[in-house]
Amino acid sequence: MFKLLARKWALNDPLPVKADFVVCISFGSTSEYLTIGSTNVMNRAYDIAHTRHCPVYWGVFSENPVGGSGHEIEVKARIFNQVGSVFVGNVSSTTEECEAIREYWNIHIEGEPTTIVVVTDGAHSRRARIVWKHFFPNTDIRFRSIPAESCADLFSPMRLQRGWRRWLLFNIIFTPLYKYRPGVAWIAKHNFHQPTV
Repeated sequence: MFKLLARKWALNDPLPVKADFVVCISFGSTSEYLTIGSTNVMNRAYDIAHTRHCPVYWGVFSENPVGGSGHEIEVKARIFNQVGSVFVGNVSSTTEECEAIREYWNIHIEGEPTTIVVVTDGAHSRRARIVWKHFFPNTDIRFRSIPAESCADLFSPMRLQRGWRRWLLFNIIFTPLYKYRPGVAWIAKHNFHQPTV
């Protein structure tokens, strides 16, 4: 039943012919390896960027354990530099990651992006879409999701993502708070993020 719910909840929009950039949502790292979610999202983002000939924009989870952020930077830079990449820094939440990318775009690029592809896990995709549409209201944003069950990691620094069913339920319950009240602007101002180790 949970797998069926997860498949229905996940966003998988048609990929555009061209995109300004692909976003790789951070799912953290231990001090020794990228989490399973991070690895799967990174690989999918790379594949899309490679076939669409566009860069990947990415950040690193700031609440990683000691050594984890350096490891995440090293692995992702090695992969993404093959297609071109923009590192936006340390971020603690999807809202902060989106804000960092918006800020980078405003400083370095003229005009609005036409199309963005955001890669995340299926449980997180609907809540993330609300955030991205808030910060890029005039942009065509396409979501591609990794199955939620293939992103769970018992050693993730993000406690809720250690069990995919719990992470799915959290997203289903909290998505209306992003869409309605208190809304993305209020949540971004207070920068809520997942409980960590």
